[in-house]
Amino acid sequence: MLNHFTNNFFILINIPLFLFGLLYLISDFSFWGIALAFGCYIVYDGLGIQVGYHKLISHGTFECPNITRRILSILGLFAGQTSPLGWASIHQSLHHAHADTDEDAHSPKKGFWHAFLYWYLTSKNLSNSSMKTILKRDPKFYMWLHKYYVPIVYAYAMGLFLLGGFYLLAYALALPMLLTFIFTGLVNTVCHGYNCDNVPKWMTKIFKCYRIFDTNDGSYNSKILSILTFGLALHNTHHKKPYLKNLAVNPGEIDLSYKIIRLIEK
Repeated sequence: MLNHFTNNFFILINIPLFLFGLLYLISDFSFWGIALAFGCYIVYDGLGIQVGYHKLISHGTFECPNITRRILSILGLFAGQTSPLGWASIHQSLHHAHADTDEDAHSPKKGFWHAFLYWYLTSKNLSNSSMKTILKRDPKFYMWLHKYYVPIVYAYAMGLFLLGGFYLLAYALALPMLLTFIFTGLVNTVCHGYNCDNVPKWMTKIFKCYRIFDTNDGSYNSKILSILTFGLALHNTHHKKPYLKNLAVNPGEIDLSYKIIRLIEK
């Protein structure tokens, strides 16, 4: 089995960029910069993670040309969530397969801050079975991305710096990466807060969490968070029907990643 090296990635890339981005935001606040950060968040997390890593690679909810698959995979690297192989393998074998049990990689039943932060600091071994499924298509490309994702992100960061200095590095990479971390952490905690004392009840109330399916885990849906996470926070629906392309099954629910997929499929 390959090691996921989650802790190395988080320590070498995420933490330094988070701190730099916050300090730069305080010292040189820019409304245009904030707009750029959210735009890049849409590209890296919306397209790269939610459409690419999650629905396409992890669950195979739709088909697309190989070049599109590769582009989505590369975009996901810049969200700070490691390689497609690492992300999808953990999502399949250490989350869905054992949701909210002791074997779940990021269940809040192990603690709120474990699900939000600490789990990134532990290394994971990738499941052979889940890797074989992911590597059925384009195995050399995904193995290459897994081996070199840290230097690829460093090279991208250097390119941004050369193009636009610290401004572009902060607003086009560090802060979008931080947004991905925050909203992913909220899904890992709030959207798994059903019957979990480690998730404060006021949080599930603020985000108006609800369940529409009876599942064997603590998954919730949140219409508010689903807008900010491109449909990921329709989490109870996702855990009931993980291969569903459009998670918005109730009135008022919006799955933005599905709308992106529809554009890709045209």
